[in-house]
Amino acid sequence: MLVSVIVITYNSAKYVLQTLESVKRQTYRDIELIVSDDCSTDDTVSICNSWVSENKSIFKDAKVIQTPQNGGICSNYNYALKNARGEWIKYIAGDDILEDICIERFVANIRSDTFLYTCITKHLQNETEEVMQYATRVPNTSAWRQGRFMLKYLYGINGPTIFVEREHLIQIGGFEEKYPMIEDWPIAIKFATKGWRIGIVNEALVFWRIYGDSISHSNFSFAISLREAWYDYAIRYSWRYILPLHCYHYWLNHWLVGDADNGKRKRILGYLLRCIDLVNIKRKLLPIPKEPYKNI
Repeated sequence: MLVSVIVITYNSAKYVLQTLESVKRQTYRDIELIVSDDCSTDDTVSICNSWVSENKSIFKDAKVIQTPQNGGICSNYNYALKNARGEWIKYIAGDDILEDICIERFVANIRSDTFLYTCITKHLQNETEEVMQYATRVPNTSAWRQGRFMLKYLYGINGPTIFVEREHLIQIGGFEEKYPMIEDWPIAIKFATKGWRIGIVNEALVFWRIYGDSISHSNFSFAISLREAWYDYAIRYSWRYILPLHCYHYWLNHWLVGDADNGKRKRILGYLLRCIDLVNIKRKLLPIPKEPYKNI
């Protein structure tokens, strides 16, 4: 099974070789490597081109691509997705590091009903080289409970841990470019609210580099965008997570109306009861906006 490892870069010249070397050391060998650069102004592209030309034979395919214009993390993720051929995709930033067994362990944990995975992270404090290990925040439970948890506590999956099935990522429209610097929390919410449970791999497989110039730790607008995203998604999905309404909606549409064996009277009753189905009314009046990502 082909796995696309996508290295997302922007002015990553200082650390990107460490990231690329960690991809090279993977014990899983059926890998396509894509380095997607978001119009860096330093030597990132030349460094990556040189490294890829020297190590291309190690991978099924390896290439460096560049976005047409600087659009942020989510835009870069989506642009790289258009160029990926693997059944599964491992995203990693150009300053983070994969453990040698990272792809192997993710692939070993794949289940037929799960399309997005996360794992334990090791936070690498760049100034001190101190390593701190953090467990996953999303509970290992049903998709419904995972979605409710993330909406309630604003906890999601960490970006460096994303391992996702390509076709289902395309199906939901890719990453949400409305919040260009927040790739992890919205995608986790979108999967969970589709009924697709987030898989938890309880192993530390990724080093997430923490340093003063990183986007999530140096830019106050990142926190503002995260808050705005939370407001947006809370409004979109809050009614869906009121349990009595959710259960009524499921019973009505999947049993009373959706069951082909029901007689004509039951089906007519079901259609009449839809008039007081608040979940359905909310979806009609306030539909979830379609994402701007098209034509993958």
